[in-house]
Amino acid sequence: MSQRQDLDEEQINQIIDSWKSVTDSLLRVPEKVVSGAKQQYEQTTAAIAEYLRSTNLEELNPEGIKRDLQLLLQDPRAEMGNLYRSHL
Repeated sequence: MSQRQDLDEEQINQIIDSWKSVTDSLLRVPEKVVSGAKQQYEQTTAAIAEYLRSTNLEELNPEGIKRDLQLLLQDPRAEMGNLYRSHL
C-alpha cells in the first residue's frame, strides 16, 4: 500500500485496522458455531434422557442405553449378540 499515492498514512492504517478487525471476527465464527452446537446437543440429550426416565421403563433407562452403546462401539460383534440376548 506504500506504493499508492492516493492514500495517506492515516488512511492506510485505518484500512489495515479494519482488515485486522474483519479477519479477527471471521476467525471467531467457528468457535461460536461449535459452542452453540455443543449447547444445543447438551440440551437435546438432556431432554431425551428426561423423557426416557419419565417412561419408568427399565429398558429405556438413559444410563443403560448409553452404556450399551459404548460397549457396542467398542466391540460391535461381541456386543451385538449380548444386547440381543439381554433384550429377549
